[in-house]
Amino acid sequence: MTAIARRALTLLLHPAVAVAARVILGGVFAVSGTVKLIEPVENFMAAIHAYDLLPVWMERPLAVTLPWVEMGSGVLLVLGLLTRASVMIVALQLAVFTVALGSTLLRGISLEDCGCFGALGFKESNTVAFVRNLVLLALAARLGMERAPSWALDRWLQRPPL
Repeated sequence: MTAIARRALTLLLHPAVAVAARVILGGVFAVSGTVKLIEPVENFMAAIHAYDLLPVWMERPLAVTLPWVEMGSGVLLVLGLLTRASVMIVALQLAVFTVALGSTLLRGISLEDCGCFGALGFKESNTVAFVRNLVLLALAARLGMERAPSWALDRWLQRPPL
Protein backbone atom coordinates (compact mmCIF):
# COMPACT_ATOMS: atom_id res chain seq x y z
CA MET A 1 0.00 0.00 0.00
CA THR A 2 1.40 3.39 -0.97
CA ALA A 3 1.78 6.25 1.47
CA ILE A 4 -1.02 8.15 -0.25
CA ALA A 5 -3.38 5.18 -0.02
CA ARG A 6 -2.49 4.69 3.67
CA ARG A 7 -3.15 8.36 4.36
CA ALA A 8 -6.48 8.25 2.50
CA LEU A 9 -7.54 5.15 4.43
CA THR A 10 -6.53 6.74 7.73
CA LEU A 11 -8.58 9.82 6.87
CA LEU A 12 -11.57 7.77 5.77
CA LEU A 13 -11.52 5.78 9.01
CA HIS A 14 -11.24 8.87 11.23
CA PRO A 15 -14.17 9.09 13.69
CA ALA A 16 -15.01 12.64 12.55
CA VAL A 17 -15.71 11.30 9.05
CA ALA A 18 -18.16 8.78 10.51
CA VAL A 19 -19.91 11.47 12.56
CA ALA A 20 -20.21 13.72 9.49
CA ALA A 21 -21.49 10.81 7.38
CA ARG A 22 -24.03 9.87 10.04
CA VAL A 23 -25.35 13.42 10.37
CA ILE A 24 -25.48 14.02 6.61
CA LEU A 25 -27.16 10.72 5.79
CA GLY A 26 -29.55 10.91 8.72
CA GLY A 27 -30.34 14.54 7.97
CA VAL A 28 -31.20 13.76 4.35
CA PHE A 29 -33.63 11.04 5.42
CA ALA A 30 -35.12 13.00 8.33
CA VAL A 31 -35.80 16.03 6.12
CA SER A 32 -37.06 13.97 3.20
CA GLY A 33 -39.52 12.03 5.35
CA THR A 34 -40.70 15.10 7.25
CA VAL A 35 -41.43 17.08 4.09
CA LYS A 36 -43.46 14.18 2.67
CA LEU A 37 -45.45 13.95 5.90
CA ILE A 38 -46.30 17.65 5.81
CA GLU A 39 -47.60 17.75 2.26
CA PRO A 40 -50.71 15.95 0.96
CA VAL A 41 -50.18 12.21 0.51
CA GLU A 42 -51.42 12.51 -3.08
CA ASN A 43 -48.23 14.39 -4.03
CA PHE A 44 -46.01 11.50 -2.99
CA MET A 45 -48.45 9.02 -4.55
CA ALA A 46 -48.01 10.82 -7.88
CA ALA A 47 -44.23 10.59 -7.56
CA ILE A 48 -44.47 6.85 -6.81
CA HIS A 49 -46.84 6.38 -9.76
CA ALA A 50 -44.37 8.06 -12.14
CA TYR A 51 -41.88 5.22 -11.58
CA ASP A 52 -44.40 2.76 -13.07
CA LEU A 53 -43.15 -0.09 -10.86
CA LEU A 54 -45.97 -0.91 -8.46
CA PRO A 55 -49.62 -1.78 -8.81
CA VAL A 56 -51.82 1.26 -8.18
CA TRP A 57 -53.33 -0.31 -5.04
CA MET A 58 -49.87 -0.24 -3.36
CA GLU A 59 -49.18 3.43 -4.00
CA ARG A 60 -51.25 4.88 -1.13
CA PRO A 61 -50.02 2.48 1.59
CA LEU A 62 -46.43 3.11 0.51
CA ALA A 63 -46.96 6.89 0.34
CA VAL A 64 -48.42 6.84 3.86
CA THR A 65 -45.81 4.59 5.55
CA LEU A 66 -42.52 5.28 3.78
CA PRO A 67 -42.16 8.90 4.99
CA TRP A 68 -42.46 7.71 8.61
CA VAL A 69 -39.73 5.12 8.06
CA GLU A 70 -37.52 7.71 6.35
CA MET A 71 -38.01 10.29 9.08
CA GLY A 72 -37.65 7.82 11.95
CA SER A 73 -34.52 6.14 10.64
CA GLY A 74 -33.02 9.53 9.76
CA VAL A 75 -33.61 10.99 13.23
CA LEU A 76 -32.21 7.87 14.90
CA LEU A 77 -29.14 8.08 12.70
CA VAL A 78 -28.52 11.76 13.46
CA LEU A 79 -28.82 11.06 17.18
CA GLY A 80 -26.71 7.95 16.97
CA LEU A 81 -29.43 5.91 18.63
CA LEU A 82 -29.81 2.30 17.47
CA THR A 83 -27.11 3.29 15.00
CA ARG A 84 -26.41 -0.10 13.45
CA ALA A 85 -30.11 -0.80 12.89
CA SER A 86 -30.82 2.66 11.53
CA VAL A 87 -27.82 2.47 9.15
CA MET A 88 -29.13 -0.87 7.86
CA ILE A 89 -32.65 0.52 7.39
CA VAL A 90 -31.37 3.62 5.60
CA ALA A 91 -29.03 1.53 3.42
CA LEU A 92 -31.88 -0.81 2.51
CA GLN A 93 -34.10 2.13 1.58
CA LEU A 94 -31.28 3.64 -0.48
CA ALA A 95 -30.69 0.35 -2.27
CA VAL A 96 -34.38 0.05 -3.18
CA PHE A 97 -34.59 3.70 -4.25
CA THR A 98 -31.44 3.33 -6.36
CA VAL A 99 -32.76 0.20 -8.08
CA ALA A 100 -36.06 2.00 -8.76
CA LEU A 101 -34.23 5.00 -10.22
CA GLY A 102 -31.97 2.73 -12.26
CA SER A 103 -35.00 0.92 -13.64
CA THR A 104 -36.47 4.21 -14.86
CA LEU A 105 -33.20 4.98 -16.61
CA LEU A 106 -33.09 1.55 -18.25
CA ARG A 107 -36.73 1.77 -19.33
CA GLY A 108 -36.27 5.27 -20.74
CA ILE A 109 -38.64 6.94 -18.28
CA SER A 110 -37.60 10.53 -17.78
CA LEU A 111 -38.65 11.81 -14.37
CA GLU A 112 -39.01 15.56 -14.03
CA ASP A 113 -38.64 15.11 -10.29
CA CYS A 114 -37.61 11.96 -8.42
CA GLY A 115 -40.03 12.80 -5.59
CA CYS A 116 -37.26 12.45 -3.01
CA PHE A 117 -37.72 15.80 -1.28
CA GLY A 118 -41.38 16.55 -1.83
CA ALA A 119 -42.29 20.23 -1.86
CA LEU A 120 -38.84 21.44 -0.75
CA GLY A 121 -38.20 22.60 -4.28
CA PHE A 122 -35.29 20.27 -5.08
CA LYS A 123 -36.33 19.02 -8.48
CA GLU A 124 -33.90 16.24 -9.38
CA SER A 125 -33.95 14.14 -12.52
CA ASN A 126 -33.66 10.40 -12.16
CA THR A 127 -30.04 10.55 -13.36
CA VAL A 128 -29.01 13.12 -10.73
CA ALA A 129 -30.90 11.27 -7.99
CA PHE A 130 -29.30 7.96 -9.05
CA VAL A 131 -25.79 9.40 -8.73
CA ARG A 132 -26.66 11.11 -5.42
CA ASN A 133 -27.95 7.81 -4.05
CA LEU A 134 -24.71 6.07 -4.98
CA VAL A 135 -22.81 8.68 -2.95
CA LEU A 136 -25.21 8.23 -0.03
CA LEU A 137 -24.77 4.46 -0.26
CA ALA A 138 -21.01 5.00 0.05
CA LEU A 139 -21.66 7.01 3.23
CA ALA A 140 -23.86 4.20 4.55
CA ALA A 141 -21.11 1.68 3.77
CA ARG A 142 -18.64 3.83 5.72
CA LEU A 143 -21.03 3.89 8.67
CA GLY A 144 -21.41 0.13 8.46
CA MET A 145 -17.69 -0.16 9.25
CA GLU A 146 -18.11 1.56 12.65
CA ARG A 147 -17.87 -0.63 15.74
CA ALA A 148 -18.68 1.98 18.38
CA PRO A 149 -20.07 5.18 16.86
CA SER A 150 -18.47 8.43 18.03
CA TRP A 151 -20.61 11.26 19.36
CA ALA A 152 -23.65 9.00 19.49
CA LEU A 153 -26.31 8.30 22.10
CA ASP A 154 -25.57 4.59 21.68
CA ARG A 155 -22.12 5.09 23.13
CA TRP A 156 -23.41 7.19 26.02
CA LEU A 157 -26.15 4.70 26.86
CA GLN A 158 -23.65 1.81 26.90
CA ARG A 159 -21.52 3.40 29.62
CA PRO A 160 -21.81 1.84 33.05
CA PRO A 161 -23.45 4.03 35.69
CA LEU A 162 -21.14 6.05 37.93
